[in-house]
Amino acid sequence: MGFFILIILNNFLALFKANTIIIYNLVIKYSTKMKNIFLILSIITSTIVFAQINEGSDGLFYATNGTVYSGNYLEYYANGQKKVEMHITNGMKDGEITIYFEDGSINEKRNYKLNINDGLWQTFNAKNIKIAEANYLVGKKNGKWLVWDDNGILRFEMYYENGKKTSTWKMWDETGKLISEKTY
Repeated sequence: MGFFILIILNNFLALFKANTIIIYNLVIKYSTKMKNIFLILSIITSTIVFAQINEGSDGLFYATNGTVYSGNYLEYYANGQKKVEMHITNGMKDGEITIYFEDGSINEKRNYKLNINDGLWQTFNAKNIKIAEANYLVGKKNGKWLVWDDNGILRFEMYYENGKKTSTWKMWDETGKLISEKTY
């Protein structure tokens, strides 16, 4: 599947930076609207390049020339808001990934180490209320997992160790009353 992304190229920016400043200083004499248009156009034309990155069936990300991709990955909605922001190392998701709703608010934050779930994962609803929190260690469920309903009421508390259920799991009803406990 191909994704159109925007790659910020620092070298490209450096190439045009001096000329942009000179031209901008000349435009200062004109209207604010003209300055804003110029700034937007100069930023777009001097710092952003469109490229296509493909996620292969092997789960790795590739540049259009077939080489394994490394770098920052940004994907946008049609309205210009960020959709996905992540770092890729040798074709693999590496570090924090942020997934956004179309309005620009955060939907999920996930952590990876070279394509393996590792660290904290959080999910938020459209009202910006946290509805889930999970932990992974080297690809396995590990630590405390929490689930809230859309109103922010804690509904489930679960524990894992090395991918296996452990400790006491709890469940609450929609009013926040503890209704069940099970020990593993």
